Amino acid sequence: MLVVSPHLDDAVFACGDLIAAHPGARVVTVFAGGPPPEQAHRRGWDADCGFDARDDVIRLRRAEDREALARLRAEAVWLPFRDDQYGRDADVDEIAEPLTRVVDATKPSVVAIPLGIFHRDHLLAHDAARAVCRARPEPTWLVYEDAIYRRFPGDPVSARIAALRADGCDVRRAGLGGWPASTLKREAVACYRSQLRGLATAGRPGHQDAFAPEAYWSLRTPATAPHGDSRPRRVPGDAAASSAPT
Repeated sequence: MLVVSPHLDDAVFACGDLIAAHPGARVVTVFAGGPPPEQAHRRGWDADCGFDARDDVIRLRRAEDREALARLRAEAVWLPFRDDQYGRDADVDEIAEPLTRVVDATKPSVVAIPLGIFHRDHLLAHDAARAVCRARPEPTWLVYEDAIYRRFPGDPVSARIAALRADGCDVRRAGLGGWPASTLKREAVACYRSQLRGLATAGRPGHQDAFAPEAYWSLRTPATAPHGDSRPRRVPGDAAASSAPT
């Protein structure tokens, strides 16, 4: 089992019980790199999470991730790309290249990737992972519903599924998940102390959706990029999406 996570917590929030059911699973986090040196002053999301200028945010967040995945008997793989709040530093192809190396090294039978809801980082991680899917169709590919974002107004899950089908993908509900979070998953989620603090601040959605039933879709993607794909490119979205919670 290989799970692609946009940030240092998304895979556990969305797939914790699936990960726990596959001891030895690997979780590769795309945006696990630190901010540039000039961004020493913490603001926005990092400030909401309790960090200040003295903190090595990524070192602390990786420690949380390592602790959570150890509870699930999974292994962390961290890519060096920056969270969008720190300024975009990669496009689809630049992310797909190391993701392909991870897939080739892991040789998974199943790869789970985010559906890509709301946040630009989630959509970019999805696009890069789907590029790998086109090049490496042999594993079973799943998309998982992004915890928390899937509950945003407007039925974003249905909108994303429709968009994938419009791109020529075969997307079908998978017979996985469907049960509330186990005690083990709850313990793993609790390891992300900084992120839970941020999600609990005024105006944020909280983290209770991480304990709702996990949901997955099988994915078969065309061998060629969707019509109109003009990589390299930036992921579209508004300013709110780039400063949203992880």
